[in-house]
Amino acid sequence: MKFTVYSKANCPYCEKITRVFEHLSKLQALHYVKYDLGADYTKEGFYSLFGEGSTFPQVVLNDTQHLGGCSETITYLEERLEPHPIFDNDQRKTVNAVTDEEIT
Repeated sequence: MKFTVYSKANCPYCEKITRVFEHLSKLQALHYVKYDLGADYTKEGFYSLFGEGSTFPQVVLNDTQHLGGCSETITYLEERLEPHPIFDNDQRKTVNAVTDEEIT
């Protein structure tokens, strides 16, 4: 699975979903790439992809399936993650631990 995160600076939800993907990429075969507003794309390009008024972050799966923002992506991951065979705990616990961190 490949996830693309469209992010911007100083966005706590962008940082949160990035932390989730950083942890999960260590536990299972998933890949994510993060694009930053201003460095990798423009606001106009963002709105052309996701619609005027869309919020940050936005996440796309395998370049085709728009998952939505941070909350929608976390829900998607929680519903679909399988336990990793070499770990006693599963990725759901990792997602929960990361997402329970307070957003500042």
